[in-house]
Parts: sequence; C-alpha cells; structure tokens
Amino acid sequence: MGAGCPFITCALKKKGIEFCWSCEAHKTCEKWKKHREAGKKADSFMCYQKLEDDIAYIQQHGIDEFEKKQKMRQHLPAADVTGIQ
Repeated sequence: MGAGCPFITCALKKKGIEFCWSCEAHKTCEKWKKHREAGKKADSFMCYQKLEDDIAYIQQHGIDEFEKKQKMRQHLPAADVTGIQ
C-alpha cells in the first residue's frame, strides 16, 4: 500500500502510528469496517483482501516476522513450486 491508501493516510498522517495494527480502535474503526468484508470479496486491491488476516498476524507475531514471511513469499513465484500449497 502506498500513497492514496486510506489506511496509510489515517495511520501516519492523522494518528502518527505506523499502521492499523498499532491503532487502539482498529476493531471499531468505521474506515476499517467499510473495507473489511468488501475487501475480502471483491476489492481490486489484493492487499485489502488479506488486510484483516495480515493485521492479526502482525499483532500476534510482530512486524519483523511478517516482513520475513512476505519476503519468502515474494520469491515463491520464481521457484518451481509444483505441489506446494
């Protein structure tokens, strides 16, 4: 997510936090609520489709583990992953 993302704008510019996982109101946030179900089904931004799961993972394991996981996943399409789920 980058410039123009409503979540980045809210977190960084309005609240001065890194992202929604640091926000005390992320479970009751109206902006978040609006995108929660719609994003899972049909949002054109793939990152919104897994946003809720990503935030839960970060809250449980930390941002460093999430970044490691994402970097590993980034290399999977280039590898021969036949049979890997």
